[in-house]
Amino acid sequence: MWILSRSLPRLFTQACRSRCRALPCHVPPTSARHFGPSCEFRRRFSDRARAVIPSSYSEKDLEVVESIQLLLEKRIRPVVQQDGGDVTFVSYDPETGFVYVRLSGACVGCAQSDVTLKHMIQGMLCHYLDDVAAVLNCDEEGFVVSGETDDSEF
Repeated sequence: MWILSRSLPRLFTQACRSRCRALPCHVPPTSARHFGPSCEFRRRFSDRARAVIPSSYSEKDLEVVESIQLLLEKRIRPVVQQDGGDVTFVSYDPETGFVYVRLSGACVGCAQSDVTLKHMIQGMLCHYLDDVAAVLNCDEEGFVVSGETDDSEF
């Protein structure tokens, strides 16, 4: 355990450490569970957060929403449907860059749904769209059900 704690800082690049210091969290920069937007999510929202659904989008934000929906329809949804699940777009918050989706079908209750959410959906959206910071799963009432847990960083 001592060897791991001494070698842990070397595992992260200087870019990751500086990114972590820039976030408004009071944790050491080597704490992997606080990288990226999940830290911002914990800081800004309560334990039972709701999806942010803006009443209107600017023209630029509408382009981002259309791109998100296109990527979900053409590249992500077919892969998820092969395993009996489905993914639908709920909303996009342009202030934080969070995309809210709803996983349904076989994805509900599946142990791998967080992996699908973070590594496939968030990975693809963040790769193609610079405006996307994180992808969060929400239920029918709009409550965030996954994406903000300690083991869900990407």
